[in-house]
Amino acid sequence: MTTITIPARYKPWKVAATDDSRPALTAVFIDPEAKKAVATDGFVLVHVPVEIDGTFPESGLLVPAAFLGHVKMQGLPVVIQW
Repeated sequence: MTTITIPARYKPWKVAATDDSRPALTAVFIDPEAKKAVATDGFVLVHVPVEIDGTFPESGLLVPAAFLGHVKMQGLPVVIQW
């Protein structure tokens, strides 16, 4: 099992694009080599540290920003497991 944790003080999904015409920008990219979450709206780019426990694909992972925002609105910590 792999666990990705984004610390509570960081909210990279707030920077991700909301326009569906650019689907790659509507997600947060988890970079396993740098241990960062990266998001952009085409103008602003943010990268924040993440904790990764377990094995992870070398190519990284795109997580929909809307999903991360909904998890945070529920008051839950942002932890992704698979």
